[in-house]
Amino acid sequence: MQESRVFLDKIHNALLESGAEAKKNYEDQKERALLQALASDYEGHKDFNPRKVEGTCEWFFADERFRNWRNSNVSSLLWVSAGPGCGKSVLSRSLIDERRLSTSVTTSTVCYFFFKDGDDSRKYAHNALCALLHQLFTHDTTGNLIAQALPSHKNFGETLSQNFSELWKILVRCSNLPESGEVVCIIDALDECQEKSRMIFIEELQRFYRHSPAPSSKLKFLITSRPYDTIEASFKQLSGATSYLRFDGDDKSAEISREINLVIDFRVNEVAQDFAEKDRRLIADRLKSMDHRTYLWLYLTLNIIKKSPSEYDAGQK
Repeated sequence: MQESRVFLDKIHNALLESGAEAKKNYEDQKERALLQALASDYEGHKDFNPRKVEGTCEWFFADERFRNWRNSNVSSLLWVSAGPGCGKSVLSRSLIDERRLSTSVTTSTVCYFFFKDGDDSRKYAHNALCALLHQLFTHDTTGNLIAQALPSHKNFGETLSQNFSELWKILVRCSNLPESGEVVCIIDALDECQEKSRMIFIEELQRFYRHSPAPSSKLKFLITSRPYDTIEASFKQLSGATSYLRFDGDDKSAEISREINLVIDFRVNEVAQDFAEKDRRLIADRLKSMDHRTYLWLYLTLNIIKKSPSEYDAGQK
């Protein structure tokens, strides 16, 4: 009789273990399916932008508004606006790669998305939230954050990845959990988001930051864009909120212009490395003498030299 009871107990325990393993495998499958639905090449899109040249972007890193936003212990939003070709995307990449977005790397999760007009996978607000959540979930070792999204994925299935309002609710819900720590989201080129989708995104940001977020929430956004009137008018509604800061990059045009000179020296040496030293200096000096220099203008100009070097190398004429 005793042997039979021991045998039955072994069978019972084996069944429990088998059931637990089957449940875990099922949960793992659901999590994998959700991550696949949210996945995109956000890292590749970030890395498409060139690395910053040493000594550049210092006008931003040292600014008190950026430091106050980075060092704050509450949910807050920083809007960085500047005209085309001022290096906003290069700045965004450097903030991420050089880990300048938080003073506490161990308790912070940095997520990012780079909008791109003309690319259907990168021009809607739900594309951005999918990327942010994918990064948030894959960085969380507890599994508690992705658990917040599983019921929504069960209800909406594959359409969840296009459901902005539900994705936003998940992000806010996750940020309210103590284990999420500080969540820092960098959104580059918001102006390239499709207009209607962009306004929906900004409306949710307004609603979140206008009212005091939950004390446990440390959800921060750094958003870059061109200073379009529609975007400025929308963010101006947050001007009285303590959680909102504005950084107008056009006020730093003199500093940006000086930094472009550093980039000219670096890129000319890179693109015209086979030229004689005096010819490289001649090209660099001529570029520096031009008015209204921007990174976009410099990129296009140097690309012309790169494609037809013999036209600009005096040593080959």
